[in-house]
Amino acid sequence: MRLAGPLLDALVERGAEPFLGSFDTGDGQLDRFFEDADVAFLMVKTLWAAQDFHGHYPMVALRFFDALRDSPVKLAVSLTAMGSELSGNTGHFQGFHILDQILKRLPNINLMHLQGGWFMEDLTRWADAIAQHDRIGFTLGTDVKAP
Repeated sequence: MRLAGPLLDALVERGAEPFLGSFDTGDGQLDRFFEDADVAFLMVKTLWAAQDFHGHYPMVALRFFDALRDSPVKLAVSLTAMGSELSGNTGHFQGFHILDQILKRLPNINLMHLQGGWFMEDLTRWADAIAQHDRIGFTLGTDVKAP
């Protein structure tokens, strides 16, 4: 399978080597993914339809861990979530906590967690609330500050 497109072609012209793989599914030679990298930015795709936060995040975190463990990466930035430092029954935030704990076990890598307060990717799930109330409902109190 050939990856194609003008943006990819421009990167290849500058020396990039395309790599096809998925930490979500485990497809590809993920052990090679970071073989020439000094820095890694890690982000787990949320599978809202599957509602498997407790299984998906740890599975991807373990794949990150395996791929990074013997890599030359010295700095990794993990996009995680507000509340990920809390353990216990925290809903889908528990997946972020497990992700953080697995990645913290990486030897010889300076790891930074960026805790996002809210991620906007698709407002269609909020369309009814927006149409009815002219706003998005949220579970935090109005006095709580979120990054």
